[in-house]
Amino acid sequence: MGKSLNHTKDRGTALEVFIVISFIFSIYSIYNVIFRPSPLPNYLPSWYPQLLIILDVLNILALIGIWLYKRWAIYLFVMLRLISWVIMYFNLSNYQTANTQNAWIIPYMFTIIIALVLIFDGIFFWLLYKKRELFKK
Repeated sequence: MGKSLNHTKDRGTALEVFIVISFIFSIYSIYNVIFRPSPLPNYLPSWYPQLLIILDVLNILALIGIWLYKRWAIYLFVMLRLISWVIMYFNLSNYQTANTQNAWIIPYMFTIIIALVLIFDGIFFWLLYKKRELFKK
């Protein structure tokens, strides 16, 4: 009869929602970098926008691989998330608030952003871990 089709596996609604949300955010990020560029802060290198595009394209490939139950995609996705955490930490730790109106609120905003990203990624990793037996090499 042949191989069983991937759509017979139960991915779970929650994992599907997280994959779709991550896919939409990656597309939106690429769109913003290409069509709505903003001036780079002094502490970022000039190649930073290109790095973001590369990371988002790799993230999209990882999400497609996760959708197709490929184990390599989980490894790629986790690696990309770790890289993005390092980049986020670098950006936030070097952020200059000297000439910003209402600068007192920025640390609180960054704390909320970091917390939301870590919660989102933690739930995503947990959902992937629960379905790990469905992924083939």
